[in-house]
Amino acid sequence: MDSRPVNTVTASGPVVSSAEGVDHVELALVNGGPRLAAITAAVALRRAEALDVSASMLVAHGELPEEASELERELFDVVRQTSATSARDAVVQSAGSATARRLIARLTDAGMLRDEDAARRLRSMVWALVFCWLVALALLALILAGDALALASLSAGVFSAAAAAWWLHARGGRTTGAGRRLIKRTRAERCDELRGAPPSNLALAVALFGGVTLWAADPLFALALGVPHDETLAVGGHVDAFLAGYDAACGGCGCGGCG
Repeated sequence: MDSRPVNTVTASGPVVSSAEGVDHVELALVNGGPRLAAITAAVALRRAEALDVSASMLVAHGELPEEASELERELFDVVRQTSATSARDAVVQSAGSATARRLIARLTDAGMLRDEDAARRLRSMVWALVFCWLVALALLALILAGDALALASLSAGVFSAAAAAWWLHARGGRTTGAGRRLIKRTRAERCDELRGAPPSNLALAVALFGGVTLWAADPLFALALGVPHDETLAVGGHVDAFLAGYDAACGGCGCGGCG
């Protein structure tokens, strides 16, 4: 399990090099939230042969690796102490644990995540502005009824409002601009670990690109963990965005390298 330092973000904003760094589980937390972080932890532990899956149940093997992250330790303890817990439930329990909340608080202080209340207020403000814009367009449509050119312009306005709402809502979650920059930078800088089928560092690939990576590499494990197969669980990403991002992250040559 690779937890080597990556570029991180201070509370003041700029990207810096940090000895503490951000490990793959914390990257997943920034990119997709506590559920993706717990899934990443499970992938890392399985790759380290500390966990395995049997009939949709996670099974602990031997000792926890010394370099395991905090959330990996939490997940391992959940599995070892509650042998009757399914893989999916173990992920849910770890994602909602005090350990996950502590990591969220740490990343919030570092400027990579927004406070939940601040994120909620931002989302409410975005939808209020969009609603007011649509009401104004509706009133204008009533006034200009019968004018084909005006109605066509109003239709374009409605489309623009919908596009703006999607863009603003995507940025109204808990991940900050600094957090998104960290994810993009790490994708580019550690592309060598994302090459291969499966990627050489599958836990990092899941953290950076979401659950679709696990479905491609280990579908039975993804199914056991309850990973949605139709989206990445990551910020700004469905499958098409995943494929585009995966290619762009490796300098346009794809993670298989240039021919």
